[in-house]
Amino acid sequence: MQETLDLERSRLLLEFPDRPALETYLEKSREHGFLVRLVERLAEGVAIEVVLISGDTYLRFSTRVQQVFRSGKDLHATRFEVLDWHPADALTPEPAAEDEGVESPSPADEESSEQAESGETHGTSSFFEIQKLNPSQRILLASKANRQERQILLRESAPPVAMALLSNPRIELKEVLQIAKNPQAASGVLQRIAQDRRFSGNYEIQLALVKNPKTPSPMAMRMIEGLRTSDLRSLAKSQSLRENIRKAVLRVYLKRS
Repeated sequence: MQETLDLERSRLLLEFPDRPALETYLEKSREHGFLVRLVERLAEGVAIEVVLISGDTYLRFSTRVQQVFRSGKDLHATRFEVLDWHPADALTPEPAAEDEGVESPSPADEESSEQAESGETHGTSSFFEIQKLNPSQRILLASKANRQERQILLRESAPPVAMALLSNPRIELKEVLQIAKNPQAASGVLQRIAQDRRFSGNYEIQLALVKNPKTPSPMAMRMIEGLRTSDLRSLAKSQSLRENIRKAVLRVYLKRS
């Protein structure tokens, strides 16, 4: 990422080598705040327009300097509070002029267009749109979210959001597995997964639920019998497994040996 600060125009330009790098930065910003290391020291409370650019992706934000602290010898870590963003400023490649020499779009291009219309493209706008939603709106969104939106919402620990995701007819098993593996997931959410045959019939999800310390013991116990002997052997030696679950695993393993 290359930073260019224009103090006269109160604008900070952040250029990324590619779109994945920009998206990674935005995702980290969700966890650690919108943070940039600058040579200049900005005053707290100052309004700054932040522009993110990567190829044809262009995002513009109205921000305010929230906190400034030293970062190394010559840099100042500057945390910005996002006040508003302007999705209308996102740039896309200009359409080719109509000409006899212009080729018709390929099937792959048409498919990409259809995905864009359905909201299944991998973009950056949903991140900030979801940040603005209140809890009730997030729950409603989770119940019908597309793949990109689900990936953002899956990082939340709020049980109602997770429950709504599980009721989403488009949720994929790999996404349910992500919840089942999360040690911060609520017990009620893990119980919901264990009770749903669409999910509990998947072996990887079964194994994840047995390993998860938040899975209610009766649910975890019920799934031990269905585990492979090789996994039972490994779990019986695990020091991270709850003692009552580990003993139950050992009993089943010794019975099979």
